[in-house]
Amino acid sequence: MKNYRFLIPVLIILAYVGSIFYLHSTREKKEIQYNEYIEIARENRKNDIPVVADENYLLALNMKESLELRIEIGEFYYEINDNKKAVDWGYQLLDKYSKDPNAYEYMADILIKTEDYFAFYTVYDKMVRKKVKSDAVEELREKVEYKYYFAGAEYTAVGGFGDGLCPVKGEVKWGFVDEKDNKIIGIKYPYVGSFINGLAPVVDDEGKAYYIDKSGNKKKIVENMKDIETLGSLEGNKLTLFNGKEWGIYTDKGEKIISGYEDMTSAINGYVAAQKNLRWQIYDLEGKLISEEKYNDVKQDEKGVIYRNDRMFVKIADDYYMIDNKGNKVTETKYESADVFRVGDLAAVRIDGKWGFINNKGEMVIEPKYDGARSFNNGYAAVKVEEKWGFIDTEGNMVIQPAFDEAKDFTTMETAFVRIYNDWSMILLYRSNH
Repeated sequence: MKNYRFLIPVLIILAYVGSIFYLHSTREKKEIQYNEYIEIARENRKNDIPVVADENYLLALNMKESLELRIEIGEFYYEINDNKKAVDWGYQLLDKYSKDPNAYEYMADILIKTEDYFAFYTVYDKMVRKKVKSDAVEELREKVEYKYYFAGAEYTAVGGFGDGLCPVKGEVKWGFVDEKDNKIIGIKYPYVGSFINGLAPVVDDEGKAYYIDKSGNKKKIVENMKDIETLGSLEGNKLTLFNGKEWGIYTDKGEKIISGYEDMTSAINGYVAAQKNLRWQIYDLEGKLISEEKYNDVKQDEKGVIYRNDRMFVKIADDYYMIDNKGNKVTETKYESADVFRVGDLAAVRIDGKWGFINNKGEMVIEPKYDGARSFNNGYAAVKVEEKWGFIDTEGNMVIQPAFDEAKDFTTMETAFVRIYNDWSMILLYRSNH
């Protein structure tokens, strides 16, 4: 009996050793089987037999979970042109490995290859929220940061954005959209101006002129005035209007400040240009001339603005000059043409047939080389190369290649109106509009 007692530990040890040997042998067999599945999958992938390749890839994955193998399978799906499966596989990958940069790198690469930029930026946002870092994904993002899409609606004409809304024209009448081309005020007015300080001038079907708010509600009329054909934007209590015979500056009570002009710009940013006998002069909103100088032209934008960044552009004889609000030339540099400063530090000017960009000191920042240009707005400028328009940044890099027949300014939402043939549509950068 005593001898049996000595045998029990020996038997336990032998059993333990046997179990270890068995487990090791089983692992070896599984590893061999796993490698066989991978080898068969890769061989059939190479020989263009996707059904067999897929079957063996999945058998291998069922034996051993692996991020590397999952990525290889996803790349295989893309290789056989099953883009939907490659993308769906990527989302499964992100669910399992939401903190691993390799998962985001696979998914980002697939989404860019399939040109699904909406999804790319959604995945990128998730990566940022999860605080996952990946230089590879950042490099991919840089490659597509100026990809855009069209909003879809088309218009026969568009104005300039003010207070986040832009006048747009249907076949005959005008309405307003926001910076993402959402229709805010219906297309129903024969005439509209741009929004300034929350109000826009309109003329309705009955020929009545008044101001509406950003919800389209009638908000303000010009008192004591009946015959108004065109109404300018309201600055404080001052405005410009055309009564069918002449232009003038008035108060919102209908009190005349000056009148008797053939044409007049809007009363925005404190100054108005008025034309008489085909010559222009510049007034403040009290009707006082800034100088006695008469000009052949005064540059204005779509909203009728002549003055921004403390500067205006006026034509003396055959050339344009940049002046301040006292009528003094900032420099003696002559320009063949110019564009009013916008929400940016650089204005477009033409010299020797080409357009470049200057700051408000008159210093050339981007040398003249474009066939057309608009001043910078929100960090970008529309430029023309030969017959097409694109967009550059403040370094002069062409960020959106010339592809449009005409282009307007970039908005704060990184959108812009562009024209192709006779139709105006809005483009939106995916990175800010997904």
